[in-house]
Amino acid sequence: MRKGLLLGCALLMALASVAMATPIISVDDPDYDFGTIGLGYMVKHTFILQNTGDETMEIVYVRASCGCTTTELPTRTLAPGTSVPLEVLVLADHGTTKGVSIYIHTNAPDIYGNANDDRADYDIKLYVRGAISPPMQDYEIAPFQLAYDLQVLVDVRDPAAFAANHLMGAINIPANELTGQLDLPKGALIIVYDLAGEVADAAVQTLLGAGFMSAYYLQGGIGRWADIQGDRFMIQASPLPAAGGSVSGGSSGRPWNQGELNSKFYVLIDLRDADAYAAGHLAGAINIPASQLPQWFDRFPREAKIIVYDDDESIALSAYQTLRGAKFTRPFVLLGGLNEWVYQYGSDYVTQM
Repeated sequence: MRKGLLLGCALLMALASVAMATPIISVDDPDYDFGTIGLGYMVKHTFILQNTGDETMEIVYVRASCGCTTTELPTRTLAPGTSVPLEVLVLADHGTTKGVSIYIHTNAPDIYGNANDDRADYDIKLYVRGAISPPMQDYEIAPFQLAYDLQVLVDVRDPAAFAANHLMGAINIPANELTGQLDLPKGALIIVYDLAGEVADAAVQTLLGAGFMSAYYLQGGIGRWADIQGDRFMIQASPLPAAGGSVSGGSSGRPWNQGELNSKFYVLIDLRDADAYAAGHLAGAINIPASQLPQWFDRFPREAKIIVYDDDESIALSAYQTLRGAKFTRPFVLLGGLNEWVYQYGSDYVTQM
């Protein structure tokens, strides 16, 4: 009798041990105060998530309380006793303070042993908080603001035609080489053009098929642009040939209006030397070293939106003042320069020659 009782107790203890086996998520310091950061800049912080339980943990989701925040998690499966870094990126996009909560939901059962599958539930909450100061200057444009409006012009004519005349900031990818050169930023507005629109329309169909869902062709091509705008925003070594017609609808059904391009056209200028520019620059930027900037004044409309940048804003401010002194009404400086852009976006939108 006693032996049976002991066996029964042992069995109950074993069952209880099995029932108690569960993943447990823990973080040494769930509250990160970044202190103070300037408006338009980004904070990065890495939390270390640990599974201190005795069962494999599955991270079901990670969500933030603000769209200004993104998270990067290399794996969602944690064996007992292991850990994983959770990188949190918080953009100081407005206001004077920033407070973001990050909610993490795992497969750990609730206190009653039931499956914790309600998306409204979470197992642990992390915090990132701090002050935003100083504000941006009126002449500064933040990386996230430029990224929102970023456009890439793609000239699909042959290199000789491109060298003779093209829109400022355009990159040259001949139509017959397009499928092999699809290293374009998918998050940017892509406007493709040729002389009259026919070839560009077909190129847009290729881009759409490759996942570039913000691709359009310039209605009427660069030929119509020259007819309407003259040499506005053009780099021209020789006159354009006659366009010979235009495409109004096109097979892709993705025309981009000439007037729309003109109203939103901006000039993005990389002020660094040629070697630095070739090593990596923002898509659509033209290279004008700071000392040569005055030589270009006659090519820019005085009311044009002109954005200048260098590595860290050290040269750009002087260039901005030079532009203002020359009566340009809308010059801007990229906040933090290319360094801050790369910090926030990595190699996205950065191209090499």
